[in-house]
Amino acid sequence: MASKSKELDVNVKNMIIQLRNEGLTYRATGIQLNISLFTVKSVVKKFNETGSPDNKVRSGRPGIFSAKEKRSIIKEVKKNPKISAPQLASLYFA
Repeated sequence: MASKSKELDVNVKNMIIQLRNEGLTYRATGIQLNISLFTVKSVVKKFNETGSPDNKVRSGRPGIFSAKEKRSIIKEVKKNPKISAPQLASLYFA
């Protein structure tokens, strides 16, 4: 099942704000960008409150590995599928 909502790209949010500043209505802006009326209103409201169209930074525990480290571990496992977790750990945390 697909996700119900997707985060808008900052470029799309900037386009919404630009079109609203040019005088287009919420409905016309939504039709032009193929976005719902509610989404257009939400983006404009958030921009008026915060002054920025940027997405919020999410809270939570930071990841253990960087993307580069994840690729490296996957590469190692593909190269040697029978490697154990302790052996992998000794390669990266020794």
